[in-house]
Amino acid sequence: MPLTPEQIAAVQAWNEAKNELDRFKQQESMLRDELVKLLFSSKDEGTESIEVSNGWKLKAVKKLDYKLDNKENQIVAICAMLDPDTAKRLFNWKPDLSISTYKQLDAATQSLLNGCLTIKPAKASLELVPPKEAN
Repeated sequence: MPLTPEQIAAVQAWNEAKNELDRFKQQESMLRDELVKLLFSSKDEGTESIEVSNGWKLKAVKKLDYKLDNKENQIVAICAMLDPDTAKRLFNWKPDLSISTYKQLDAATQSLLNGCLTIKPAKASLELVPPKEAN
């Protein structure tokens, strides 16, 4: 179905806003990195503040990202080697739903999760896909 001029204008306006947002995000990230490097210590972690002017402060919160790789169930093996109380305090276990498996379950089995599973529409994504080049 061909789009109306209003619909085409809406697509164009969205695409321009998306591109502008991408540019601003990149610029903000670059400026933030530059300011942290220029104004704050070289420590990798912690919170620091500096006075800017008229009582305004600039606060930097630096964090390290920690990510466990459990591809071959190494974490389970490590837990077995640790004191049970230490293992329980060291690792947080968060259930992760396999959506493909859930969708294959019959309705009765799916209903077992009714009290602990919330399903709601997610934000739709949009991508403007250019036409394929003719060979």
